[in-house]
Amino acid sequence: SLAASDRGGRVVLFYRSGNDSTFIPYAQFQAHDAEFDFLRSLKIEASIKQVKFLNNLYRTTLLTASSNKIKLFKVVEKCAYKASAGEQNVISKKDLVLPQKEVQNSSVSAMISGVYEGAHDYNINSMGVCSDAEHILSADDLRINLWNLERKGMAMQLLDIKPEETANLSELITCANFFPKANHMFFFGSSKGFVRMC
Repeated sequence: SLAASDRGGRVVLFYRSGNDSTFIPYAQFQAHDAEFDFLRSLKIEASIKQVKFLNNLYRTTLLTASSNKIKLFKVVEKCAYKASAGEQNVISKKDLVLPQKEVQNSSVSAMISGVYEGAHDYNINSMGVCSDAEHILSADDLRINLWNLERKGMAMQLLDIKPEETANLSELITCANFFPKANHMFFFGSSKGFVRMC
């Protein structure tokens, strides 16, 4: 599967057609909507910064990150079946004749499984998925937080590079991610061009 997002908060899912490199869209859903922050008198766009699949076998769970929140979606395919009447689709066992079922139509829907918000003062610029599929990182310009997918309202701050005085600010976090197979290690990039391991 492949997922793409746009500035309107939509996610489109694709599947690979046969053995070639052609991807065909098969589902679309609205992941984020525009909001208004009344405390800051600020309009928050629906634009999605990143989409990532969780590391599971069927690629049915994905995360989307907007500028202020992360959402966890479970993608479900619903099929409606009908009994076929054709002779070629009938299974016969002695005197018992069973019709085969055929897919009449199928639809794909995405259900929200969790919302992770309130731990960032600045816009989220990246997120990373841990190899254990239980934890995620979220990074803004000055902080990196660790989330457990089971505990939606709580994040642990892993890194804070904000100086005491804003005038002394000389570096920003540009991206953060876990190492692919080491769930106790992560790295982040900075505006100075450094990549640091933690």
